Amino acid sequence: MYSICKIIKNLNSILVGIFVAILLLPIFVLTAIRTTAVHNYIAYKAANYLSEELKTEVKIEGFYFNFLLHPVFNNISIKDQKGNILLSADKLEANLKKVEIAKQRIVLRNVEIINGDINLCKYENDSTINLNFIIDYFSSSSTKETTTEKPPWTIAFEGVSIINTHFSFNNHNTEYVNDSTIDFAHLDLSNVNVDVTNVSIIEDKIKANIKNLSFAEQSGFTLNKFRADAYVSSETIDLKNSVIKTDGSSLDMDLAFKYDSWKSFNNFLEDVSINSNIKKESKLDFNDITYFAGSLKGMRETINLSGKVNGPVAMLNLKDFNLSYNKNTNFSGDIRITGLPNINETFIRLKINKLTSNTSDLASISLPSRSEPKYLELPKQIMNIGNLSVNGKFAGFFNDFAAEAEINTDIGALKTNLLLTNNSNPNLIAYKGFISSHNVDVGKLIDNDILGEVSFTGDVSGKGLNINNADIKFDGKVDKLNFKNNDFNDIQINAKLKNKIFEGKVFLDDELAAIDFDGKLNLNGNSPDFNFVAHLKNINLSAINLMPREDSCVFSTTISTQIVGNDLDSLDGTITFKNTDFNYKNKNVKFDNIVVAVDDTKPFQKKLSLKSDYFSANILGNYNYNNFKDYYNLIVNNYIPSIIKSDTIVEQHLQDYFSFNINLDNVKPITEM
Repeated sequence: MYSICKIIKNLNSILVGIFVAILLLPIFVLTAIRTTAVHNYIAYKAANYLSEELKTEVKIEGFYFNFLLHPVFNNISIKDQKGNILLSADKLEANLKKVEIAKQRIVLRNVEIINGDINLCKYENDSTINLNFIIDYFSSSSTKETTTEKPPWTIAFEGVSIINTHFSFNNHNTEYVNDSTIDFAHLDLSNVNVDVTNVSIIEDKIKANIKNLSFAEQSGFTLNKFRADAYVSSETIDLKNSVIKTDGSSLDMDLAFKYDSWKSFNNFLEDVSINSNIKKESKLDFNDITYFAGSLKGMRETINLSGKVNGPVAMLNLKDFNLSYNKNTNFSGDIRITGLPNINETFIRLKINKLTSNTSDLASISLPSRSEPKYLELPKQIMNIGNLSVNGKFAGFFNDFAAEAEINTDIGALKTNLLLTNNSNPNLIAYKGFISSHNVDVGKLIDNDILGEVSFTGDVSGKGLNINNADIKFDGKVDKLNFKNNDFNDIQINAKLKNKIFEGKVFLDDELAAIDFDGKLNLNGNSPDFNFVAHLKNINLSAINLMPREDSCVFSTTISTQIVGNDLDSLDGTITFKNTDFNYKNKNVKFDNIVVAVDDTKPFQKKLSLKSDYFSANILGNYNYNNFKDYYNLIVNNYIPSIIKSDTIVEQHLQDYFSFNINLDNVKPITEM
């Protein structure tokens, strides 16, 4: 009995000891793993293990468990197989969730890297990057033969945080050129901050929910915020529900890049295909684009946009595209652009559902320039167009295209159907087509209050866009021409310009005026040479407001000219009026011939002569036709001061002098009027 009691007592003591040991074991283990010696041992063993497995040098200078028992590594570094730093970090903290050996799967709750430095590169004559040996280690393409194929090891992260890290990629097979654009063969990102969840790495494929990504690239491009559901592989970057924010841009889109391999980014414009659905309220700063396409440097526009984008930059297809710029410019339609960034080789196929703008917006568009800012220059007359709206189609190069459009502006409407092509001479543009206008206010266009609205239709064909090489033919009809508030209708026009010689015919048969004009203008000499004949019939000067309405005045004549000159004061030649019939207040006078001759061939000896049936006159000297009103006032004031007010007298032009004589033959028919 005693022996049984003693056994039971000893057994109780053993059980109590075991129980106490079980209770103390975690405390002992916890205490042991928190000691420096244990930390150093774990760091040493981990570094050695990774060095042997990866066949490179791995260093871990410090290791400890934080108060949550998460392993923390300090001052870690991994070299590539050429002995250069591949990865380093001041601090790496990992929260291991589980290791599934059977599934070859490692699951981490969270990984945090602080002050990291990642240096990827492709060494000279190498076809793969220096990270490849690590990718191969975790991939299924093991060189070891196995009887049963096992799945590759995978690493899954519930969260990754990268703080203040540097990243670089350098392809030593290409030369870096610092031209303020992103060189995908020589990337350098500083201040990289990343917040990622649900990370999964299988071979070279990465899935993750990117909560935030920001960095500054050495070119000057800065990404302030990037968010997306991401999938990355050696052939695809797929970014759904992405938000991109830079200093000037804010984009909300689904975005994907398709490519054959990473080396495709060396030729981003042609070898990387974009597939994007840009959502409304997105904003793009052209300055951001210039970091990817350096030839556009200098463009500073910010545009609002939405639509679908497909293809590489060199062959972009924009579907259901909407764009707005500045205050008044809006576009909706489809665009296909091939050939960027070389504007001379860029083919554009454009379908305009709606385009509205105004000349102020257009004049504010900046143009590519690496020096002083350049803006789109519009002629002063074009600025008078004001607001405009366009719909139509456009296809071709900027100098070789077909355009069909309806254009409405503040000063009227135009309709075109034109084909522009490159001639055999690449610097000569050929064109052919139809153009019409409806109530275009030409007076407002050219700042002239004599002309008003013009409506016309016509066919145009030819080649050349400047006076030196132009060969143009135009046949058309002016349906309405407003002149001095009178409408003239059905004006036939036939004109051509070739070898700097303009030839034109104009025919008008209207109740206010009838005109039959046939003329030539030769621009080959130092001064234009005018040679024309115009038959004028029943020109009602009063009705067309060239004279007071109360003064009934109608005339008919035939005018012929042979005259040369750049302006009024340099004219040389003759103007002849034949069979002139002049009716003033129902009194009639006829001239068989009136000849006006101008001779400006001798310095300071300008001569103007007039010969007619009733009188003749000559003026000889050095004078200016623009001052004739002043000359008249001075002469009349001297000889007949009662008919002119003294306040209309101007100081005599001291540099001018002339003599004149007037011969009166039979002026009774004139004085009776």
